[in-house]
Amino acid sequence: MEELFNQQHPAPTGKMPGQPEFNEETPSADEQNQYDQFVTKAIGFMSKNATKLVASMNDKNKPVYENVGALTVKVGKMVMGSAKAAKQDIGMDVIHAAGQEIVEHLMDMGDAAGIFPFDSDSEEYDQVMAMSFLHAAELVGNETLQSPEYTPALKEEASDFYAQQVAGEVQRGEVAEGFHEGIANNMAAAAQRGTGGV
Repeated sequence: MEELFNQQHPAPTGKMPGQPEFNEETPSADEQNQYDQFVTKAIGFMSKNATKLVASMNDKNKPVYENVGALTVKVGKMVMGSAKAAKQDIGMDVIHAAGQEIVEHLMDMGDAAGIFPFDSDSEEYDQVMAMSFLHAAELVGNETLQSPEYTPALKEEASDFYAQQVAGEVQRGEVAEGFHEGIANNMAAAAQRGTGGV
C-alpha cells in the first residue's frame, strides 16, 4: 500500500486533480501535493471498481445520498490506509477538499449510468450531492466518537472546522444563506420516509 500512495498516477480522465478548496486562500505546496495524490488514488480506485460502485449507488432500499455518502467513506478509507502505510499525515483541510471531490466523482458516475431519478442540471442533484457529503461526514464522525483516540477537544476542533467551512461557502457566495439548514431538513425528511427518495 505504501507503494500505491507514493507513486504518481495520472487521473483516468486525462487531467490531474484541480485546486483544492482550503480555509486559507492558497494551500501550501505540501497540502497541494497531498490533495493531488489523494484524489488521484481515489479516482483510480473508483474507475477500477466502477461497476461495483454504481451497483451500490443503485441500492433502492436506501436514499441516494446514503449510498453515495457511504461509498465516499469507503473510498476515503482506502486512500487513507495507503497514506498511513506510507507514513504520510493527511491534514483535515485536505481530507475535506478530497472528500468533496470523491462525492462529485461518484455522482458523475451515477449520472452517467442513468441510475438517478433526477437530472445532473437540477437543483435536486446539487442538494443530493451536498447531502451525500454531509452523510459521509456524519459516518466518519460517528466512527470517531467510538475511537479510543477520540477526545472532547477533537470533537470541538471538528465542529469548529465544519462551521468555518459553512460560513466560508456563504461568504464567498457559493451557496445561499440557509442552504445548509435546508439540506439538514431534507435529510430529516428522507429519514422519516424511511427508504427511497433522495
